[in-house]
Amino acid sequence: MLGVKVSAAFIIALLFSAIVGSLHFEVVYAPTDISGVISSDTTWTQTGSPYILTGNLLVESGVKLTINAGTTVNLGSYYIMVNGTLVARGTSDNPIVFNGGSLTFTSSIAAWNEQTQSGCIIENAILTTTISSENTVKINSNTINNALTVTSDSIVTNNNIKGNVNGGTISGNNITGDVFAQDIFSNYIIGNVGGSTVSNNYIKGRVGANGNCVIFNNTIIGDTTSSADKAGIAVSSAYIGASGYPKIENNIIANNGVGIRVGVLIRSWFSVDIHEIRNNLIVQNGVGIQYSISRQEPWETNQTIIESNTIAKNAIGIKFMDTAQECQIVNNNIQENTNYSIYLHQTTDDVNITNNWWGTTDQSAITNLFYDYYKDFNLGKVNFIPFLTAPNPNAPLISSFVEPSPSPSPSPSTPSPETTPTPTPTQEPQQTEQEIIIGVVFAVVVVGAGLGLLIYLIKRK
Repeated sequence: MLGVKVSAAFIIALLFSAIVGSLHFEVVYAPTDISGVISSDTTWTQTGSPYILTGNLLVESGVKLTINAGTTVNLGSYYIMVNGTLVARGTSDNPIVFNGGSLTFTSSIAAWNEQTQSGCIIENAILTTTISSENTVKINSNTINNALTVTSDSIVTNNNIKGNVNGGTISGNNITGDVFAQDIFSNYIIGNVGGSTVSNNYIKGRVGANGNCVIFNNTIIGDTTSSADKAGIAVSSAYIGASGYPKIENNIIANNGVGIRVGVLIRSWFSVDIHEIRNNLIVQNGVGIQYSISRQEPWETNQTIIESNTIAKNAIGIKFMDTAQECQIVNNNIQENTNYSIYLHQTTDDVNITNNWWGTTDQSAITNLFYDYYKDFNLGKVNFIPFLTAPNPNAPLISSFVEPSPSPSPSPSTPSPETTPTPTPTQEPQQTEQEIIIGVVFAVVVVGAGLGLLIYLIKRK
């Protein structure tokens, strides 16, 4: 009889386990409504999530708000203003989610300190929230689907950003939007760029610079279907003799209306300096280099140096809009440009462009590469003798440029949108209250039926 009882109990236990095991239970977190002032150190957790702003929220000076991994914050149309410290650190597999609204760091925040790893930081989060800061913050390894404005000493690194970025040191990001900052390096950018130092980026757009700037070792790919005057690198109002001057070196510049456009303004009350364009590969543009000078009064200057570049396969190699007397063009490979290698627009002065390689040693053929006096008697002449009898080996090779595909991939060190897709801010689906009640009732019914069957079998024996 005991054996029968055990067998019946065993059967019921198996039945119960199978039914209950088939049910789907999840941890359900109750939402937390919040607004007003946080006046003491506070931690937001995943179990209290989502935190829903019902009004604007202030983190007071000297107070820390810590947001743990997996937490969701729904800002709606409200903002969080931080006067103290915000530490929002998720993980790569359990990010924090900020939805909507704006997040503002004021000048009184606890500024981020990279050495002590302390201060305001947002890391491993997904945001559709606008971020702005008046003091140093660190924005690291996030997905940001909105604009970002921070101070010049803030750190913005290893993010996927869809929106304009202003300020900070911008490095290792994948950005779809315009970027204007002090230092911009090792990013993949689809948009226009402006900064004091722009280096080692892959840019699908244009770079603008003024005065003292360094544009170094970038790949800058434009769009020849856009306006013909759009420049890959545009240096405007570059004062010869100002406190600084542009250096444009070791870049690949292709598929633009103008590869490099330089506008030089000469003012007599400045001391004299030089700006330099060296070792660039300038290919497949409408115009390789376009150069113009504006004088406020006569003044002798040192020359702009255009040296050891490869200027090839453009419609026009170099175009002078006016005088070229302050321009020294030497040791370049200027070849295979489809219309002209040198084009004088309104240049009535003779232009000295000696010691360059023109793709041939035939002097008659070289002369035909110029649009000058011999094409229009109102223009000056291009003096090109002596010339190089072979390509300058120190200039970039044409073969180092690879025609980009519609979605070119940057170097392995640069984040790529093809390999790092942008996640969409979402919450894990949760069971509704009705679903939970139904599940509990069903489980109780099953347990009751099982116990009733067990008692029946025992009594029967």
